[in-house]
Amino acid sequence: MSDAYTLARKQDLNYAAQKQKELFAKKTDIPDDYIVSGSQTQASSADGGSNVFTFTKKGGGTATFTVKNGSKGSTGAQGPKGDTGAAGTQGPKGDTGARGAAGTNGTSAAWHSGTAVTGTSSTAVTATVSGSKAGDMYLNTSTYNVYKAVTANSWVYVCNIKGATGATGAKGDTGAQGPKGDTGATGAKGATGASGTRGSQMHWGTGITGTSTTATVFSSSGVSSALVNDLYLNTSTWNIYQCTVSGAASTAKWVYKGNIKGASGATASTGTPTTAGLTRLYTGTGTNTNGTMTQKAITDELGKCLKTDSIEWITEAEIDAMYASV
Repeated sequence: MSDAYTLARKQDLNYAAQKQKELFAKKTDIPDDYIVSGSQTQASSADGGSNVFTFTKKGGGTATFTVKNGSKGSTGAQGPKGDTGAAGTQGPKGDTGARGAAGTNGTSAAWHSGTAVTGTSSTAVTATVSGSKAGDMYLNTSTYNVYKAVTANSWVYVCNIKGATGATGAKGDTGAQGPKGDTGATGAKGATGASGTRGSQMHWGTGITGTSTTATVFSSSGVSSALVNDLYLNTSTWNIYQCTVSGAASTAKWVYKGNIKGASGATASTGTPTTAGLTRLYTGTGTNTNGTMTQKAITDELGKCLKTDSIEWITEAEIDAMYASV
């Protein structure tokens, strides 16, 4: 008897006992020898083994029922292949296997670089590279193209390793002041620049007269192109005038600023001929004698510098003061 049959038989008996128990529970006039419950009290899976079922009667007695296991039958024919089951859990890591035998030495690929290999052809092109062999790589340092040798001096294009231009980085900190460089060579002479506006000038004559401080045109001044702040000296009166409106004589305007003729000096005394160490002046004519100078000699020297005998000299400080007030 097979295990499957024995199990089915056990299930049938249990089910029958349970159903009878349920039925008797609903009646009150059940005879005492009727079974009211039951269960398997002994189990065996061995060939010929006993499976005992014990039942309880209404009156309190018990009865047993034994089911013997049959002998194991011969192996049946193999059934069809079942569906693949779910993957099992990962098993423990196995022991490290024995080390394999050493392989034969391979040929190392070498890198070459330069500009001899060019283009982007996937068909081998010939370019002589000293020492190249199959498997070697080549970098063109100008285009950044990479090539692989299929045989010595025969290359195919692989790729380009030059990346896109990166974004401009943040401005770095100002570096430390470098050492002063050598003085450079003198540059070529530049072109002559445009003429600048002339500065103030001094004019002279007798065309501008009077002492008016109101700007006035003097057409006979003789100044053909006056600029503002130009000065004019009347050589007869020694009056000074300043230009306030520029232009030709017919449009330029002048104002009186002052007079540079100083006051007359005191009359000098005549020296005594007998006074030792002093210059002696004589009223008559004569020449230098024994280190003395006559009045005529002094007058002649002054005449070489002056145009008139009526000039009264002023000091340099007085002239500076006059220009400062312009």
